[in-house]
Amino acid sequence: TMILTMMLYPVMSMLAIQMYTALSGGYLPGHHSVLIINCPTEQTAKDIGRYIMEKKMAASVNILPRTSTMFYWKGAIQESSEILLLLRTRTSVIQRLSDFV
Repeated sequence: TMILTMMLYPVMSMLAIQMYTALSGGYLPGHHSVLIINCPTEQTAKDIGRYIMEKKMAASVNILPRTSTMFYWKGAIQESSEILLLLRTRTSVIQRLSDFV
C-alpha cells in the first residue's frame, strides 16, 4: 500500500494543480509558466533575452520572427509590427521578470 501511495502521489498532485488552475483561473507559485514579451526590434529582443538568461530567470528564450499586430488605441484599431520573446520559466519568477521588463 505504501508503494502504491508513493507512486500515485505525483499523479494526484498534478491533477489537483490542474483542477485548481482550471477552476480558479489562477496559478500556483513554484510551477512552470510560459511568458510572452513584445519587443520593438530584434536587437532589443536579443538584449532582453540575453539579460534574462544571464540572470537565470528563464530556462530558455525563443526569439520569434517579426509579426504583425492589431490592437485598440484611443478607440481605433491600430496596426504595428513587433518581435516576440517566448520564455519558459518558473511561475515564481514571473513577478521579477515583470518588474524588469
